[in-house]
Amino acid sequence: SVKHQALIACVKAQLEVSTVALACIYFERLCLDCRVDKSNQRLMFACCLLIAVKINEANVSIFHEP
Repeated sequence: SVKHQALIACVKAQLEVSTVALACIYFERLCLDCRVDKSNQRLMFACCLLIAVKINEANVSIFHEP
């Protein structure tokens, strides 16, 4: 469900699908390391997605420069 919601949000934000795939890989690695539970599942996926965007996307700026 979290992965599906992230995919829909990234398509709406015009991000690459490979970015979501990379975030899923990071998230699965955290799950296998027993660092994710129900209480922090969305937060951890959001962090993985942020890292994937910073690594995989070419010209995405999070902050607006004046």
